[in-house]
Amino acid sequence: MLSDFLFELKNAGTNLFIRQGQLGFKAPKGSLTPKLKNEIAANKEKIVEFLTDVGADLSGVSRLSYSQQRLWLVDQLEGGSGHYNVFGEFRIGSELDKAAFERAIRELIMRHEALRTCICRSDGKPYQVVKQTFDLPIVYTDLSGMEPDRQAQHLASIAAEEAGRAFDLSKDLMLRMQVLKVAPDKHHAMFNMHHIASDAWSMRILIAEFAELYTAFCDGRPNKLAPMKVQYSDYVQWQRELLSGSTREDKLDYWRKRLENCPEVHSLPIRGIRPARQSFDGQYYVQRVDSALCATLRKLANTQHVSMFMLLQTVFVVLIKRLSRSNDIVVGTPVSGRDHRELEGLVGFFANTLPLRTIVDDECGFDELLRR
Repeated sequence: MLSDFLFELKNAGTNLFIRQGQLGFKAPKGSLTPKLKNEIAANKEKIVEFLTDVGADLSGVSRLSYSQQRLWLVDQLEGGSGHYNVFGEFRIGSELDKAAFERAIRELIMRHEALRTCICRSDGKPYQVVKQTFDLPIVYTDLSGMEPDRQAQHLASIAAEEAGRAFDLSKDLMLRMQVLKVAPDKHHAMFNMHHIASDAWSMRILIAEFAELYTAFCDGRPNKLAPMKVQYSDYVQWQRELLSGSTREDKLDYWRKRLENCPEVHSLPIRGIRPARQSFDGQYYVQRVDSALCATLRKLANTQHVSMFMLLQTVFVVLIKRLSRSNDIVVGTPVSGRDHRELEGLVGFFANTLPLRTIVDDECGFDELLRR
């Protein structure tokens, strides 16, 4: 397959590009054997077409991770939506230094390639392309002249609109910002990322690094963040190599057996009828657990040598069993996917949803469920 051949060349240090309509290359001395040169020449038209489709030279192109492929497919099916937007907000309790703010955002986008990556398609397949140049995706709005009630309404309205506004994955940066001035020394900074380039862990990285950069630039100090050792494209290459050949099939076979004949949906008692098309217009209910009960739960978890997650997961399984009157319970839970130290400081989409399946026999006690 052409794409496999091209990424094999890229991984070996060869970069193919188009300059003034001509195909060119840059490669380590001696790495392009006569056989490889002949193969490039034989596929020249297809290579030019591929590079034209993705709009970049080969050095800035990589495959998608398996998690990204899922979200890209959903985006294609839905025609673009805000369902997978990752929206957040922080506040600046001082007069805004616009130059320092924009410099900090630009530094973040340059630092994390995932934020300046768009998804292009060639021969029906998606590829991610890293942009080298971009306009800062920041909108400034002054609400400081409004009455407090009207100001609050505008803040809520702008936040709701921005959180639901879709990204064009083929063109947009994966980060947008709105800065709303509510007083001379108070600003709300709203940021929106697409999940294909970020996750909840990424949000923490973004806010922490922005705070450090903005403070430094306001004080006239340079960027002291340690250079990135890897980028998301490196992770994608590692994942593809890890899950190649028989290894991938072995892992798929494990999950096929683990989830064989599992229930597609639990028969929970709900009001109304499930709609034909999921709307995602959900609600939430908050109930705080008092400190005495928390202490009891922690003591029980310690006694049973399990984590609080394992304890509460088991409680939830028992609840779903009782409500659904089923003994086969499957619960999805998100996991970070950052099981290597090099990935801990990287903005990108690493999260995955792990299905936890529990068979609850009627005679099974709670201690046995915990062990399972």
